[in-house]
Amino acid sequence: MPVLFLVLLLAAGFAFIGVLTLLARLVEFSRERRLLRAQKEYARLEIQHGVVGAREHCPHYLFRLSQTGVPGVVVLTHKWCLLCGKNLGTARLRKTWYGHRWE
Repeated sequence: MPVLFLVLLLAAGFAFIGVLTLLARLVEFSRERRLLRAQKEYARLEIQHGVVGAREHCPHYLFRLSQTGVPGVVVLTHKWCLLCGKNLGTARLRKTWYGHRWE
């Protein structure tokens, strides 16, 4: 009886890890698809307004965070647009119900 329980527990653990892996891959695929769609939209803006004008009309809704400065000294966290590459300024750390979040 205890052996059967351990085997079932082990199988449930593997199934749980498999479901988590599947969810992580789906989220990553969704991000890639959203970025690809935004890049196509930005390419359309470049055709309409030119390279410089497209940066002004870029919606900046996809961004990445990076830190600048010398390690161990004052380090700032900046937001960069993934589409046009523009520096959107320093990011702010906001409190939420679930913890802290950079915006």
